[in-house]
Amino acid sequence: MPRGGESSAGTGELKIKEGSPWVKDGSSWVVDSCIPRWKLDLNDKVIIASRGDTSLVAVRKFSGPDAEKKVQTLWRIKHDKFIALLGCFCSENSLYAIFEHDISKEETIVVTLSQFALSDPYIDEFQLAKILGQILEGLEYLHSKGLQHGSIECANILVGDRGSIKIAGLEHSTKLGLNEVATKDIKAIYYVIWELMHKKPATKDIRDRGELAVPKSPMWPPNSTAAKFISEIKDARSIEKLQEV
Repeated sequence: MPRGGESSAGTGELKIKEGSPWVKDGSSWVVDSCIPRWKLDLNDKVIIASRGDTSLVAVRKFSGPDAEKKVQTLWRIKHDKFIALLGCFCSENSLYAIFEHDISKEETIVVTLSQFALSDPYIDEFQLAKILGQILEGLEYLHSKGLQHGSIECANILVGDRGSIKIAGLEHSTKLGLNEVATKDIKAIYYVIWELMHKKPATKDIRDRGELAVPKSPMWPPNSTAAKFISEIKDARSIEKLQEV
């Protein structure tokens, strides 16, 4: 039986189709040239396209010798906190992955968490808890499958217009060894919090020092739940431990 948030649909190996499903005429799929391109993880461009049922999808190009391995990794993870891979096609020696953009009939992806962090006013503790709860849910599932994301950051976390969180960049995930702690993902949570609290990413200097400190701000007093959560990250050995805070 699937776990909470997990889907059993689409299991097995992804079948890659030859040729693009988008044509100028005579197809139920059409490229929507009116919608601008937007950027996702590692500055890879994503094209937003429409389907015959009027829903929107995101199309992203994968190339190189490990392109198929990446899309197969994306296909195997089925959980509602990760952006869903809907299909893949091959054209001109490159693979094009088709991702969900409309989360449901009522909600669509609108910004990355980095863009959300820049909006006014500053995030409050309730919003922070709602965002982190969804990220932790996704990571807890991923770790249960023996995988570590390895590159979690605000830039590859997507936000729907009703507050749903979708994690992207899963193609960079790596296998966890037996009893290995997903240290990269646990530590990355702190830098997600840092960016949300400061409205800017942590600098290289802060990351190099491995700094895990509560920001000095009247918005985040030492006795706040957020401060307690941050203090737990340093010694946390699992996502489940953080979910208990």
